[in-house]
Parts: sequence; C-alpha cells; structure tokens
Amino acid sequence: MIYLQQKSNNMAQISRFTTFNFPMLPTGDNTVMYNNELFLSDTFSSIDTSELQEWKNKRHPYKIDFAISIFCQKGELSVRLNLSEYTIKANELLILNPKSIGELLSISEDCQMFIIALTDNFYPIDRISGHMPSILNMANRNPVLDLSETEFQELKHIYIKMYEKLSDPDFILKKEIVSDYINIMFCNIYQKIHKYESDPVYSADKRQTKILNKFLELVQANCTVEREIPFYADKLCLSPKYMSQVIHKISGRHASQWIREFVILEAKALLKSGNYTVQQVADKLNFSNASFFGKYFKAATGTTPRKYQYSK
Repeated sequence: MIYLQQKSNNMAQISRFTTFNFPMLPTGDNTVMYNNELFLSDTFSSIDTSELQEWKNKRHPYKIDFAISIFCQKGELSVRLNLSEYTIKANELLILNPKSIGELLSISEDCQMFIIALTDNFYPIDRISGHMPSILNMANRNPVLDLSETEFQELKHIYIKMYEKLSDPDFILKKEIVSDYINIMFCNIYQKIHKYESDPVYSADKRQTKILNKFLELVQANCTVEREIPFYADKLCLSPKYMSQVIHKISGRHASQWIREFVILEAKALLKSGNYTVQQVADKLNFSNASFFGKYFKAATGTTPRKYQYSK
C-alpha cells in the first residue's frame, strides 16, 4: 500500500513479485529511506494519488514483507487486509504487520497521508520491546486505530522531525535519533491501545477472542501446509468441536471457511505474481495435483486458477 511516488515502469516490476519487499519501495519527492530499513513518505506538499489508483486497478493481493503504518490526515482509502475490509478516514491509523496480505480497494482523490514502513532490523529497542506483542496483537484484531485530533497531530509532529533528521545530509547519528522518535511514537500508540483493551466490552469475551486470534494466526502461518481443523485444535489444546464452536460464535464464520479463505488468498497472490504456473502454485500450496487445486479454487471463487491468473 505504499506506492505514493512510484513511476509507471516500476508498476510492471511489482506485478512480477509474490512478496512486496522493502527494496521494492519507491523513491522520489516526499520520500526518504534509511539503509533499506526505514521508509518515510507523505503527501503534505501535493496530493497525487494517480499511481495508487493505477495499482488499485490491478485488484489482486500482495504479501507485505515488513511493517507499515499509514496515517490518514484527509480523505479516505479502503483496503482488504487478511480477508477483512477496512476504510481509513481522517485522524485514523492503519497498522499492517509483516506477512499481511493486502489489497487496495479505493482511494479518494483528496486523500492526504503520511506513511512509515520499517523492517525487523528497525523495530524499537529493548525499552519497549516487552510491549510489542500488544501492539502486534491489536493490529491483527483491528488494524485501524481512531485518533483524536491532538493525538494525530502529535504523531504527525514526530514524523516530521524524523523526516527532517533523515533528510539532513550533515546529521550523523540518524538511526540513533530516529529510533528514539519511533520509540516515542510507539509509546503513544501503546497508550491508545491500552485504553481500548481496558474497555469492558472488549474484556467480556476475552478468552474466546484470544482463541480466535490465535487460530487466525496459526491459519495464516500454516494454511499452505495444513487445511484440516484437528491440526489447529491440537495446536490450541482444544477439541475440534469446541474450537469450531468458539470460532463461529466470535467471528460468524466456520473454522473451515477461514482456512479455505486464507488458502485462496495465498493462491491469488501466487497466481498474480507471474512467477508460477498453476501446477507450481498447486505444489506450493501442497495440493495433490493441479486438477484438485483447480476444483478447490473454482469452488471458492467461481473461476479457474488460469482464468484468474490472466484476468485484469
């Protein structure tokens, strides 16, 4: 979702990759990158969403290999992230964890935002590392965080200071100072998340919600190899029946539906990457043969893998 100043020739390059990794991020006006570990970009000086619109028209998912935070200041954008759809509006923050599968659905012409992307090498240091699971778990449950105007402006101010330091050719300790700024930003975000998790509505079914979250985490990590419910129930130390009941109660979907949809999401990303034949995708997803994969895919999507692969 970070294609802000990308040139058209790079768009063709993106479509050849299954995973959208850090070196593929664009460079240009209103962007700055540090050592292929940290990327900052914004649309403060101009609002140009043409490249995002072009990418949106491709309408297929990409697996993202790093963490992204998108802060919307004006307008809105809609994304599909790990099978769920979200609309991000003014004073809202979208957090994408590494290995998320995302697809841009729409973006308004007046959308104004700033973006921070970072690899594992640039995660906050020991002072707040113990709180990282809460932030990542929150992002898995609900990646959109509503901010007050004051909270948003404070985070924007931190972003601007980071951008200034990274852009200053004479400033020596860039990583050191920017790491501290990121720590401050994460502390502010954690404070917001802590308030949310203390909400009695959220706490009411906390145990069962944890089961759902852990189940989805396991499915996302293992769906290319394991598609049977007993495997996930065993990992959660639950009976298949009880686990299935909890998943359906909390999410409104059956466990088998979640597994199938994650498999199809992986399949779509692989097919649209342009790197693999249908047979190779079937092999990567551990189907016994391409014919069985084709039937599985068509039952879920209404079209064959080959037709989907070459569709616009």
